[in-house]
Amino acid sequence: MKKIIKRAAALAIAAALTTGAAPPRFGGGFLQKPANVYASDAYTFDESTGVLSLKGLINLNVRSEILNYKDKSKVKKVVAEEGTKITQGSFLFDSFVNCTEMDLSKADVSSCERFGAMFNNCTSLKKLDLLGWDTGSAVNMQQMFDSCKSLEELDLSSFTIKSGTDFQSAMFYGCSSLKTNFGKRMFRIDF
Repeated sequence: MKKIIKRAAALAIAAALTTGAAPPRFGGGFLQKPANVYASDAYTFDESTGVLSLKGLINLNVRSEILNYKDKSKVKKVVAEEGTKITQGSFLFDSFVNCTEMDLSKADVSSCERFGAMFNNCTSLKKLDLLGWDTGSAVNMQQMFDSCKSLEELDLSSFTIKSGTDFQSAMFYGCSSLKTNFGKRMFRIDF
């Protein structure tokens, strides 16, 4: 039986390669590629550099793959490529404890409603670029930066908080190194 399954898989891959179509995916999540690169349609992870690159649509299914990735402690840096669209942000980078830098400035979050605990427990995170984010659709930002204890600066000047958005519940709890003086211009509040 195993021989038949192996032969069928080989035929499916060969057919896809000869017709120019993408080979079928077996299993889900982080696929093994040459040189320790794991990938899906929405992200790639290069284990040798520790860089997680986001691309395409980050929806609930992709968020779950990233959130539940067994080796997320190997991620050192996260970069959103042009065309990245995040529609589900809650807990997306939860417990990326060894990640020191994230550049998410190219990500489109304009239709994302839930940002709760998005960077929760990113204890080594020092650089976080969210410049240009349109958060006008947000309804939940609870604990968004909870326990980002190494984060020293944060520019949220592009953020808009609309009436009814829960953002006061421990949004910056545990951010003990944060030195940014937010004052009244931290983000726009439309009530």
